[in-house]
Amino acid sequence: MRLPPPFAGANLWVVDGNHPKWDSLTWVDQLMGVYTKKIFNIDDLINACANDVITNGRTLDFLTIFGHGMAGYQSIGAGKKCEWSGTKSLRWIPITKPGESQLTGPAEKKLMKLNGLLSQNATVFLAGCNVGEGDNGTGLLRGVSTILNNRPIQAFEWQVFWWTGLLAGPLKEVRGTTVNSSLSTYSL
Repeated sequence: MRLPPPFAGANLWVVDGNHPKWDSLTWVDQLMGVYTKKIFNIDDLINACANDVITNGRTLDFLTIFGHGMAGYQSIGAGKKCEWSGTKSLRWIPITKPGESQLTGPAEKKLMKLNGLLSQNATVFLAGCNVGEGDNGTGLLRGVSTILNNRPIQAFEWQVFWWTGLLAGPLKEVRGTTVNSSLSTYSL
């Protein structure tokens, strides 16, 4: 597989802007900075998508979110810190009270706004390390897919090394309740 290049078609790459200068994300936002948008929270993510859709007069086919991660967690502005409020991250909670969201805080309600900005078959790629790992990873991907009307959500199940220009390993993709995992390579 190959990630759509940031300059082709209806693709948007966003990067967690809250990181130190000597961080692996620096490669994404400094060397790829012409093609990526820095974000510092979920509202920034929604605004970056909306601005891209308005500017280019079309919905998004592929959204890539670069940020630090772990099983069932994707940073969207929290940097290397674990952020539990759900304003700067997507975090899966395996056990909740009936009727409560399994995403922390306001994340679910905020992500719903992406539905009008993504094309019918859009894919969202959560590009943090280990985001798709295990049951928590599957839970996060299923939750986000459900919120986004069963669009495919992808994440690697182990550490990614963006600065190499090649992301490789087991890639989990969830579309609604269907889960697939395969060895994949994304070339940046």
